[in-house]
Amino acid sequence: MKIHLGELSEHESTLDIGADHAWALDAAARTDEHSDKSPRGFSATFSFRKVDGLITVAGSIHTVLRLLCSRCTLAFEQATSPSFSMLYSRDPDLTRKESGRSASADADVCLLGSDELDLAEIVAEQLQLQVPCQPLCRSDCKGLCQSCGANLNEAACACDRRARAKSPFASLAGYGAAKG
Repeated sequence: MKIHLGELSEHESTLDIGADHAWALDAAARTDEHSDKSPRGFSATFSFRKVDGLITVAGSIHTVLRLLCSRCTLAFEQATSPSFSMLYSRDPDLTRKESGRSASADADVCLLGSDELDLAEIVAEQLQLQVPCQPLCRSDCKGLCQSCGANLNEAACACDRRARAKSPFASLAGYGAAKG
């Protein structure tokens, strides 16, 4: 969905988006690390305002990220609710960085290449910022066995006991517990 800049004024306008907007679900799906076609909850609120050649966009998104665990590779879902505030301008002088600071005081201003704001791009960007570097299905995920690939969250494998018995560090196994 695109908002034409000519439609914005100095008076704040708001827009509520729900799961019935296909473009919003498509934008949210760009962050999915696995292709689960089940329905997804989605809602977003945007507010727009034009002030002195700047366009302010603020809002919040409520949805579920579909991720893959970086330890056990299982698919999982993680709820997220980012809030954001952004400044846009068509004037390149307002977006240029001067000596480490933006020309508009302390705020970063994004340059608009057209007379439209693409809300799908904003949704996709804000959700991508919510994806952890190493997604975990749970904080105590044990991952996969390095030898046989078994999911250690489900059961211990025989490889684990044999590897520990052959390890030159096996004698240190109880050291930390005895000292602590």
